[in-house]
Amino acid sequence: MQKGEKLKNSFAFDKKLSRRKAISTAGKVAVAAIVSGTIAGICGYYAGSQAQAIPTRVVEKTVEKTTTIEKTTTIPGAISTVTRTVTSTVTASPTIVTPEAEWKPWAEEIKRKYGGTKIVCAMAATVATEALEKMIKEFTSITGIEPIFDTVADVYLEEKILTAPDKYDVLMVDFFWIPTFVAKGIVVDLKPWLEDPMRTPEWFDYEDIHPAYRGSCKFGDFIASIPIAGESRIITYRRDLMEKYGQEYPRNLEELHELASFFHKREPELYGWVQRQNPPLALSGFMEHALYEIGDGFWDPRTYKILISTPDSIKALEYYVSMCDLGPPGHEAMGWEESASTFMAGHAALGSHTTAVAPWIEDPEKSRVAGKVEYRPPPPGPKGWFCAVAGWSLALSAKAPEDKRAASWAFITWMASKLKSKEYILKGGVVTRLSNFEDPELSVRYPYFKGIKECLDGAYNLIRMANAGYKTTWIPQEPLFGDIYGRVTPIIGMAVAHQLSPEEACNEAAKEIERIFKEAGRI
Repeated sequence: MQKGEKLKNSFAFDKKLSRRKAISTAGKVAVAAIVSGTIAGICGYYAGSQAQAIPTRVVEKTVEKTTTIEKTTTIPGAISTVTRTVTSTVTASPTIVTPEAEWKPWAEEIKRKYGGTKIVCAMAATVATEALEKMIKEFTSITGIEPIFDTVADVYLEEKILTAPDKYDVLMVDFFWIPTFVAKGIVVDLKPWLEDPMRTPEWFDYEDIHPAYRGSCKFGDFIASIPIAGESRIITYRRDLMEKYGQEYPRNLEELHELASFFHKREPELYGWVQRQNPPLALSGFMEHALYEIGDGFWDPRTYKILISTPDSIKALEYYVSMCDLGPPGHEAMGWEESASTFMAGHAALGSHTTAVAPWIEDPEKSRVAGKVEYRPPPPGPKGWFCAVAGWSLALSAKAPEDKRAASWAFITWMASKLKSKEYILKGGVVTRLSNFEDPELSVRYPYFKGIKECLDGAYNLIRMANAGYKTTWIPQEPLFGDIYGRVTPIIGMAVAHQLSPEEACNEAAKEIERIFKEAGRI
């Protein structure tokens, strides 16, 4: 493995970098250009028996006329312009009809008690928010409660909430913020609300939410929020190339590297691998399927012993850097939008992407590889099979007037319920529930659901290990992790850019984490 020399103008270690601001800075040019904001802001963005979906009826009208046109698409951040024939059938938006018997008694009681109440919601500009907005009119008509959305770009939301938490009744919370928000007393523990059948009707069904999402919205036994949108990291394979060259899908991370190496430059302008790697995102990339599956994680949650510089953690970073090196020129500066668009242009055989990108990849008007992609979770490593999990959730503000909490909880109950989950997805929302993953119609409409659920199952493996005290969760349940992320991510970025060797980067990261822990009195 190549180890580049240190560069004189390296990233400064003493500049704290917010995760959300870092991500926005890296990709803000490409976000709007690629899909005109269709899923900009999604994070950014789990096992068990399947619950039966509440019966609904889908009414869908299809226009019989089809049109075929020659369409030229330039994908921002990609290497080429794609010209292809596009045949499309115009389909009207589905309409979901939910039996009134399921919810009407609840709605009437809510309206009697809280009709006329206005609740202010701090929201991020994401597709989840857009889907919820489409459901507000119905909610207000049946409950009399009027939600008012104060929506800002996701990179500004955390600061906005922390500056004036008493201004809001409902908070949209990134999973990364939960340890800090609990420690600061920003959110209400939802466990009593969920356990009260008068407040939470049976059709909400908390247990139907994938356990990886549920576990990510807890801090110890404190249930901080209800998942409303989420993501993992999924491996995309060019199925057509796999079949063309007779390749088998990898069974472990070593075989994944071998497969990417096989395809690297196998054809003109074809690269073996593409993944977000730029300095503000490098740590997330390292965490996706190397730090926990090959390495030892950040620290021992029982003793706070630093583990990111152990020999196995150094091997993990060596693996991550070697995978990055199988990318196209300039890979070390790619954010998730740029890496996705490169894959969509047909210039990478394999890639690691946020699951939120799957709709782009399957859109024939944006992607040259639509219909040619296999979606699978990352294969296991020597330490086990663990996948990423991140996302957005809804919480009750602990700083808001208590007399509004019941109305705010009614809003969360309706919007995030199993009862309304299919409608929410069809309006552009993000899947979070086991019943939706198993829904036959949704599985046909969204062929990547199977791969997403498998990724979330892997994410739950890590949560179970953390609950047993052996590892941290993928997002460590430590209020200081935001500071740690900001300090460590540019260091990992230097390893990707060959400005530091993996060993040097891991040692520098360990020093930063130790310093933060010492300053906070953890060690």
